[in-house]
Amino acid sequence: MLKKNFLSLSLAVSLLLLTSCNQWTEENAKEAAPSTKLQVIVSFNPIKEFVLAVAKDKVDVQTMIPAGVEPHHFEPKASDLIQLGKAKIFIYNGVGMESGWLDKSLQSVNNKNLVLADASKGFDLIKNTHKEDPHIWLSLKGAENEARNIKDALIKVDPLNENFYEKNYQDFYSQLENLYEEYKSKFSLVANKNFVTGHAAFAYLCRDFGLFQNS
Repeated sequence: MLKKNFLSLSLAVSLLLLTSCNQWTEENAKEAAPSTKLQVIVSFNPIKEFVLAVAKDKVDVQTMIPAGVEPHHFEPKASDLIQLGKAKIFIYNGVGMESGWLDKSLQSVNNKNLVLADASKGFDLIKNTHKEDPHIWLSLKGAENEARNIKDALIKVDPLNENFYEKNYQDFYSQLENLYEEYKSKFSLVANKNFVTGHAAFAYLCRDFGLFQNS
């Protein structure tokens, strides 16, 4: 039962993100004017999904780390740095996830007006043996935190659309909270709350629902 609930939660979160991020596309893609969009660079794809949930068609989002590439081992290309130099905001996960290349990349671009947003800011971090766990986005509560920081960064750069970002964030927050309450109830009925994973990346999700991961 735990496995079924865990898999259904993962599917629900994935569908929520796809719906939130893409619901405007078919109606507005042809009407969108790329030249007016806020240029946003994110470190990796989950952050992009949160940005699109909050900003929708107001932004043009580029992801630096390609899908399937380990964030710690990522090496930006010249084209990545060029895009970073043109961006208004750079949003990253933080907690050391991008530590191998972040500072060096920022020093390499000539963009004094670039706004930096650490999506993990303000979150109650879990410490592992040697460092803090960076996998915040895998938790519904973590996603709420990251989306809030993203919303604040967008408002800082684009205050004229504050109400738009705030409404989208509140809608996204409500959807995440509804999922949290739904699965909190489901997991409370599960007797065995242990599960096995090949990568211990679910500490925050475990904290959300009183689960225990074993790797």
